[in-house]
Amino acid sequence: MWFYISLGITLAISIAELVCCFFKFELARKILKPFCLLGIIISCIFINKNVNLLIYFALGFGLIGDILLIFEDKKICFLLGIIAFFINHIFFIALMMSLFTYQLPLGLLIPLGILVLASPLLTLPIFKKQLGIFQVPGPIYGFTLIVELILSIMLLFDHRFQVWNITLIVGVILFIASDSILSYTHFFKKIDRREFPIMLTYLAAQMLIAFSLCFIIG
Repeated sequence: MWFYISLGITLAISIAELVCCFFKFELARKILKPFCLLGIIISCIFINKNVNLLIYFALGFGLIGDILLIFEDKKICFLLGIIAFFINHIFFIALMMSLFTYQLPLGLLIPLGILVLASPLLTLPIFKKQLGIFQVPGPIYGFTLIVELILSIMLLFDHRFQVWNITLIVGVILFIASDSILSYTHFFKKIDRREFPIMLTYLAAQMLIAFSLCFIIG
């Protein structure tokens, strides 16, 4: 029962946040933003009190990232926000890896790790001018999301197409969509009401990933 109450409150706050994003109520949007993820964290506690702590570490750094990106016009805050969300995904990836019924082969993990670390070299000739000081952390963060997507798809096959594994993949895809919109509108071209599609996909992503992992574990 408490899960549904906390979920209802979280959804109400998230809807209020999206309304503020759409109508450009900037002060209210910034105040409400951290409470959305805080509600997801509390809801996870009621799903399974014994759930892996990696979920809370992941969501905790997501909450830090949310607060930092409120001040994204300041380069240092945007950079620290990227780092916070990078750690957010690292914890999600670590938890996904722990859920496999077999040990992942190094033959897979090593190339994926090399791809992530080498990603700035792959994108530098294309986006050097636009990314500026973010030409190294930006691509590494982006390729980390790709690794997370690959692992979530592999987990689906490992768990024989369970519904929560499918929603996990949808969550990761929505996270990629949210970050793609954020990156495009931050580095390339501003769009009207940009916060609305960013937060819509982001909040759905965090909910789906966190709840899916909670139910897979529980």
